[in-house]
Amino acid sequence: MLKEQKTATPVSKEVAKERLKNILMRDRVDISPEIIGQIKEDMLSVAEDYFTLEQKGNAEVYLTNMKKNSNASNETILVCLVPISKLRGQTGQTI
Repeated sequence: MLKEQKTATPVSKEVAKERLKNILMRDRVDISPEIIGQIKEDMLSVAEDYFTLEQKGNAEVYLTNMKKNSNASNETILVCLVPISKLRGQTGQTI
């Protein structure tokens, strides 16, 4: 019998940790998952005006905390990760 390798555990642990952080951040800022989804759709719509997107389903939108410098307090940041393949020209054609 072969032993199972637990290579997915650290990845799953990190994904779960990131999801929990996102949930806590949404609660802190008081933004519902529906609003985050609406923001994601709006961001993808704007991105499509300028880029040919790889896969819309792989786009991520989330909130996180960040410090600008060591003296600053935490700021809530909106992050949008959108995989793109090509830049579009001013006429909407891909370059």
